[in-house]
Amino acid sequence: MEDSKVEKVIFEREKIEDKEALPDQTKMLKKLISKIMKEENRELKISMTELKNTVEFCSDKFNDLFKSVQMLTEENARINKKCQELEDKCKKLEKQLNEIEINQENDKQYSRNHNLIIEGIPDMKNEIHIWVLEGTKRLDPKKCMEVTSYWEYLLSLALSSEAFHVSNIHLFNFMGYKTHYDEGAINRNDGVIAFVKDDLCATTEVIAIQEFKFMKIRFEKWDINIDILQFTKETFDYLNLISKYGFTSLINEYTRVQQQSKSCTDHISLKTTIRNLKYTAAVLETAITDHYATILRLNNAEGRTNRLEHGDKRG
Repeated sequence: MEDSKVEKVIFEREKIEDKEALPDQTKMLKKLISKIMKEENRELKISMTELKNTVEFCSDKFNDLFKSVQMLTEENARINKKCQELEDKCKKLEKQLNEIEINQENDKQYSRNHNLIIEGIPDMKNEIHIWVLEGTKRLDPKKCMEVTSYWEYLLSLALSSEAFHVSNIHLFNFMGYKTHYDEGAINRNDGVIAFVKDDLCATTEVIAIQEFKFMKIRFEKWDINIDILQFTKETFDYLNLISKYGFTSLINEYTRVQQQSKSCTDHISLKTTIRNLKYTAAVLETAITDHYATILRLNNAEGRTNRLEHGDKRG
């Protein structure tokens, strides 16, 4: 009995001590929770501040980027406007250039003294001579007669310079013309062939140099390798020399046109004492060889339609 009472007293004392210790533990727990919450709040505030700064930084960068894009858009619009203005100016300049080229061509036509360019003649290169010869075998005789009759009507005199040596000159006869050949012997192609119309009285003589003081008309077909369209001292000296002796240069257009160059090395000069003599020089733009053909047409003093023509086809 007494023992049970003692145990009951001890248990009640421990229970009283536990009740007294409970408030202290609660206080400590509250303090710990408060401390943890303060620490969390502090870290949360720091994170919020950093996040706010980051958002503000990104916002500033986005504003800068937006301004840059806007500036680039405006600059692109200005460039497009400038390009359109330049394109309009180019069109105007191109139109002006076309007008200038047309005016230059017109001025060139007006300033061309006694010269005529005949265009539209087929261009035949040297390498197709064999094809041309083979093609002549298939020519229509009627068409040949038409061409021959037209030739007879058109030309009174035709000259072919730099002709190669010909063993039988009669192979090159034209109906209605007499053939005169000088049989040049210096080079293999220094010959001259003259086709003179039958109704003209003509004789030929192979000479080196000879003056014909009694002639009323004198024309020279020069074969001098001087390009009279180049502004050089050699050209000026040559033109001054022929002018000094009363000759007029009649061919002042390109007579040799190649891919990389063009020149006027085939000259016709005329000297006459006949008043009101009408003459016309022409360049036939057909490349049977590397030179164009040249033609000179003379009308007599009475103005009749009698023709004397000078043709040069490089042989």
